Amino acid sequence: MSSLKNNTMVKVYFEMNNGSYSELVAIFDDEETYDVCLPSLEKLCKKHNFDLVTESIEETTITQYTKKKHT
Repeated sequence: MSSLKNNTMVKVYFEMNNGSYSELVAIFDDEETYDVCLPSLEKLCKKHNFDLVTESIEETTITQYTKKKHT
């Protein structure tokens, strides 16, 4: 699966329609995985009384945030 990685990280938020509040709910290491999960995220968004699923795409990988540094 590593050949599918494209050095993008997708942060997913649930938001209120009026823009008054958003909540980070997931981080994906690639867009392909996010795309597969999107229908479930949309259902979960509605279940928790939010209006929108939005995303932020960054040119980095999640491993930069999760990899432990050895001291």
